[in-house]
Amino acid sequence: MVCNDLPSLQYQLNATAEERDPEAFDPTQNLRNYDEVDLEVFTCSSRDYVRITGRIELDEDPSCFSNIADTGVPALQQWCHRLAVGNQHRAAKQYHLQLKMFANSVRVYTDGISDAIVADSKALREKWESVEGGQGPILYDVGMKANHFDIPGLKGFNPAMNNSSRLKVDPYGEPAGITPRLVKDFGACVERCVSDLQGLFHDGLEDKCRAGAVKAAQGAVQCVDKFAESMYWNTYRATLRRHGSWHRDLNVELLTPFTRNIASSWSTIFESDLFTPLSSAVTECVKKLLADVEVSAVAELKERACARSSDSQEEVHLTLGKIIEVVEGALVREQKEISRCLAPHVQTELVDGYNRATRQRGKGSVARQKTVFRDYVNTHRHVVFDGGAEVLLGRLSAAAEAVGKALNESLRELAEKVEVSISVLWEGIPDDLRMRSQIIQTVSQMLAQLDMWSQAAEKVSLAS
Repeated sequence: MVCNDLPSLQYQLNATAEERDPEAFDPTQNLRNYDEVDLEVFTCSSRDYVRITGRIELDEDPSCFSNIADTGVPALQQWCHRLAVGNQHRAAKQYHLQLKMFANSVRVYTDGISDAIVADSKALREKWESVEGGQGPILYDVGMKANHFDIPGLKGFNPAMNNSSRLKVDPYGEPAGITPRLVKDFGACVERCVSDLQGLFHDGLEDKCRAGAVKAAQGAVQCVDKFAESMYWNTYRATLRRHGSWHRDLNVELLTPFTRNIASSWSTIFESDLFTPLSSAVTECVKKLLADVEVSAVAELKERACARSSDSQEEVHLTLGKIIEVVEGALVREQKEISRCLAPHVQTELVDGYNRATRQRGKGSVARQKTVFRDYVNTHRHVVFDGGAEVLLGRLSAAAEAVGKALNESLRELAEKVEVSISVLWEGIPDDLRMRSQIIQTVSQMLAQLDMWSQAAEKVSLAS
């Protein structure tokens, strides 16, 4: 049975609000207008549902209901299915867009360029292609010279070893072409993003961490006393032997004032939109490059270059959205790991105290254990919690750098993708005309089907 318990819900919301921001919490103010809360309620008979559906062989007859709908389970199942509809629609729409862009790319490539403007396209190839020999772009490391680059799986590969394709360089020996330019521009964007993240973590959390460390140090001795008084002597001794972590974790309880003090700022930072400036900067870099490509195209290629630029921007927008989504997910997982690093730090700092207390034996050892550990915590509490603040801030700074590395890798691939997209402007028509005709026919059918799905979705949306 799923029940509607508003008093319990109200208590939980208030407790959460107090924990996140204890200084600003006002218990006299309701966080929600509970008169307007209308939760779904399902009274279900799971036992009769199982019996009616025959899930278990040789089971008894239903005790109350004979109609499966009356058990309430189908209504609950339908409600649960509706919860996922929004995410399903978004995923389907994104996949539809990806498929449409892919089909368009294949169609544009297969169309090729006419023989009349092949000569004109050679100037574009010379200016913008990053690898000689028509082998497509190569992944570059930001800031690397022409004779120092990696291809995944080929560590230390020397470009002189490949006679069919060579990295293009400008008169100064720097890599030339679309991919190197974008990699360089993207690298600058990522560097700013990492710096902004580190600044945000520093400005938003450092003062809170310092204040939280002071509060945790002030309450440490009292916390240790309450912990010892709340259990039998043998349970306390067993906890000391396990360095504070057994049925309860003393290390975590010692950190409660610290975590409460940073909870509000922590959630505010990680719930904010951290990567919008990066996305805008990357998009601007691509737009500027595509505009330069259009300017450099001869009159006969202007229209085609403009159309290709528009398609490339759509592809970049979609790909960049996926990159940001992946990085945001990775950062969320990392911040959870970081938030869990404090208790092991406190445990490590208190290991000597735990061991000293554990070595107490004989008559009166229980009292001596409590005294020894209490005195140790009292002596080292400031070092323990100030060090915890340093660990937390250090891990956050390292997380920002890790995000930067991941972004550089992903954006290198995006730069290569842009060059592949633009290279259609100088690629010739495929030689096999029969194969080309089949590809165009297949892609046209695919695009027509995608258009029909789009129209059907619009009609369903308007009807609902």
